[in-house]
Order: sequence, then C-alpha cells, then structure tokens
Amino acid sequence: MAEGKIMQKKVVMPAHLNDHNVLFGGTAMKWMDEAAYMLASRYSGKKVVTVSVEKIRFLKTIYKGEVASISCHIAETDGVRLKIRVVIHREDILTGRDETAIDAMFVFAAVNNDNRPVRLDK
Repeated sequence: MAEGKIMQKKVVMPAHLNDHNVLFGGTAMKWMDEAAYMLASRYSGKKVVTVSVEKIRFLKTIYKGEVASISCHIAETDGVRLKIRVVIHREDILTGRDETAIDAMFVFAAVNNDNRPVRLDK
C-alpha cells in the first residue's frame, strides 16, 4: 500500500462563495471528499467509494482570496474500511497566517467492478 497522506491547495475564488460571500460549505466538502478519494485510491490500490462522512466541523470562516489548504491522512484501517482525517486550513496568501477552518473524518470502502465490497488487503 502507498503512503498515507496527501495535500492540495486551492485559492478561494468568487465562484466558490455562498450568499454570505464566504466559502460555500458544500464546495469545501466536495474538495475534502475528492482529496480523501485520491488518498484512499492510492493507498489501497483499489476502486473505492465514500461510505460516510463523520464529525464534520466548520470552525473558521474562509474568505475570498484566501488559500484553502486541504490535507488528509489515513487515520485507521480495518481491512474493509479506510478512515481518513481531512483538514482544511485557511491561509492568508499575503501574510502566511494559517489556522484550522474545517475538519472531518471520511470513511471509504474498496469495491470490485460490480461495486461489491472487497477486502483492502492485497
């Protein structure tokens, strides 16, 4: 199995904003799921699906022009499921100020070509 972490960065642009002019929570969740999916796929070497999202917490607002730094790592695996901790830090692009804005646990399962569950072990 491959390394158990991944990081991405995205600049928050006007198209990412909600009606309060801050990062839309649904967009943040999409970014988190995409990063976790890439890690689960790479780590397991198998086709994976999102099973659940646990304990998502929106801690700080992310504003237009800030950088959303998305990091994730394997938190737990039991041979059937992968639990991946995903955190978004908000970063001020000019000052480098950085703080945790959103975190959650994403759970993935490996599936075969018929989308039936399979063990993660190779």
